[in-house]
Amino acid sequence: MKKDINIKTIWKALRSDKGKKYSFVIFYVFFFIFLFIFMSINNVSDSNQTKEISSLPFSVKELENSNYNFTYQINQNNSIVLYNGFKGNGMINLSDSNNNYTFTYTSGELSTTTNNNNIKYYKLLDIYTIKQIIKNSKLISETKINETGDLIYNYSVSNSYLNTIFLNNVSNNLNNNIIVKTNNLKVVYEIDFDLVNYEKNINSDTHLFEINIRYGEI
Repeated sequence: MKKDINIKTIWKALRSDKGKKYSFVIFYVFFFIFLFIFMSINNVSDSNQTKEISSLPFSVKELENSNYNFTYQINQNNSIVLYNGFKGNGMINLSDSNNNYTFTYTSGELSTTTNNNNIKYYKLLDIYTIKQIIKNSKLISETKINETGDLIYNYSVSNSYLNTIFLNNVSNNLNNNIIVKTNNLKVVYEIDFDLVNYEKNINSDTHLFEINIRYGEI
């Protein structure tokens, strides 16, 4: 007569000498399955964390995800205008000696009101735009400062590509320089844009045009 299979009979079978051997094998099979799944999840996480480093040689994750103060300085023909800025809560605030300016994100893009258009190249306030520009630039050099471990990256970007960002109609295809400065952990703290070759096509009197963005405590 066939014995009924229930919890009691299964437990009794597992407690037998033969059952203990099978239990040992079953335990290790499930253990290695669990270990494989756990390692796979970690590998996906590590891959996401290194994805940015593989596309850029430095990290801007802190600037994308955190609140921070910064300065935005425009130097045109040695005439300097300095703005103090704060990025947080889905918006960017700028102020100079006379006015305050507010920028917000609409559909993922930085949007502005009419009076804010007076701020040249305000799209550079957006770290996502800067990231896009750098990804479409050519890396010229990478220099390490021995005393501090800081790194300096020198890029070249064409006028034609800048047209797609700033929507101007600059015809010649000269190049402009971008310098990215990071600490020894490759976290960006300052970016310099030398856009004279771009700006002088808009204003022929331009012989110097630089934008400096320095990020404060994050």
